[in-house]
Amino acid sequence: MVHMLQRLLIPVCLSYCLLAASANAYCPPDIDYSVRGEFSRAEIVAVFRVIAATWLNDDRKPAKLHGQLMLGSIPGGFDPYLGAKYRVIPVHIFKGTTSAPLIIFSENTEARTPLRVGSRYVVFLERQTVSDEYRRVGDLMIDYCGNSSPLSRASPVIKELEKDHHRG
Repeated sequence: MVHMLQRLLIPVCLSYCLLAASANAYCPPDIDYSVRGEFSRAEIVAVFRVIAATWLNDDRKPAKLHGQLMLGSIPGGFDPYLGAKYRVIPVHIFKGTTSAPLIIFSENTEARTPLRVGSRYVVFLERQTVSDEYRRVGDLMIDYCGNSSPLSRASPVIKELEKDHHRG
């Protein structure tokens, strides 16, 4: 009986996971994800250093990480966390103005952009204009389809930003 349930449930669960992941991680083909295109949509483009991470429960209240986490040191989609707020400070600003520190929200879905405390990232931030089960109007978020990345891997993006920044 248990073996039969496993044979039935495993394919159903895998199908659900794959459908949910592909739905959340969808990148619309009509959006320009070039550095220049993302720069034009972003409110703030900068290199930031992450100084703190706060995971949130479903009520958007701070929550302590506990138990076995799906992705090891950070929660995954099936862990009971809504997302994380990352406190960052600007190192270099290409576009926009920021107060230091700034808060970036990342939802706990396949569309998340996990950031590590102490690390530096080149980040394109968009302010949310609609709310859903994860985001709130006003949240600053990274587009997971875009060009934001750890600074150590961002050399081509930085070069293009500097070239365009000097061009005016």
